[in-house]
Amino acid sequence: KQFVSIDQDNDMKQFLGAINIPSVYKVNNPMIDKYYALKDDTPLEGDDITWYRSMIGALNYYSCATRYDISYSVSRLSQFNSRPTEGSRKALYKVLQYLSCNEEFSIVGRYGGEHDEVECYSDSDHAGDRGIDCRSQTGIFVLLNGVPVHWRSVKQVSTAVSSTCSEIYALSDAVKSARLY
Repeated sequence: KQFVSIDQDNDMKQFLGAINIPSVYKVNNPMIDKYYALKDDTPLEGDDITWYRSMIGALNYYSCATRYDISYSVSRLSQFNSRPTEGSRKALYKVLQYLSCNEEFSIVGRYGGEHDEVECYSDSDHAGDRGIDCRSQTGIFVLLNGVPVHWRSVKQVSTAVSSTCSEIYALSDAVKSARLY
C-alpha cells in the first residue's frame, strides 16, 4: 500500500509571515462561538475594509484547498464581507492566530485500494444565525477511502421551519455532493 499526502505548510508559513501575525502560545479553535463576530458592531473604514476582504479571500482559498478545519469559521466571517465590523476583524485575527499555531496540516490517504469507499457526513444548526437572521448553517464532509475529498460550510438558502427540515436540507445537499464521487 502506498500513502499520498497533500499540504500547504510552506505557503501557509509565507502567508502568515507576510501579514505579520504574531506567534501565540496555543489556540485550539479558530472561532470561540458563532456570536464572537457580533460582539462589536462598529463598522470598519477605508483600508481596513480592503484588508479584511483580502484576508477573507485568502482564507477562502485555504479552506477550499486543504484546510477543512477553518471552513466553518471562514464561511461565518465571509458573511461580513459587505460590511465588516470590529467584531468580525477580531474574529478574523482569532482564525489567523489559530493558523499560526497550527501551520502544519496535511491530508494523508492510502493509494491503490481494491475498491473505493465513499463516506458522507452532514450537519446543520437550526436557526443558527439568530443574531442576523434565522437561516441555518450546513456542514458537509465527504471521504473517499477515509481521505477528505470534499467539504464545505454554507448558510442555507431559506429559513427552515424546524430542526428536522434543516437536517433534511443538509442531508440533501450532502447526497448531491457525494454523488460526484
